[in-house]
Amino acid sequence: MRVPAIREAKARARHFGERALSVEGARTIIVTPETRSVQVQPGETVRFDFGTTSAGWSFAARAGNAVVELINLFPEIPAAEGVWVHQDSSRVYRGVLGGS
Repeated sequence: MRVPAIREAKARARHFGERALSVEGARTIIVTPETRSVQVQPGETVRFDFGTTSAGWSFAARAGNAVVELINLFPEIPAAEGVWVHQDSSRVYRGVLGGS
């Protein structure tokens, strides 16, 4: 990715949470060349394993369902291109605060 594209990706990424500094104990999603989409939950921290590298992301709670391409979260990782993250809407925004 060229520098302006990386800046744009980072600006979009802020709407979906932030890079996780620690992913110890987080769910790991192995991203292969065949992976096209993954499902995450609001507030979840996920470690994405791209084979030769890995990166973590803490997903923010959002109103409505959210979809973002991993390359927007990790613009420096070419294997993130073409993989889409689908995030269910936060229970807070659906009016569900207690149990399921």
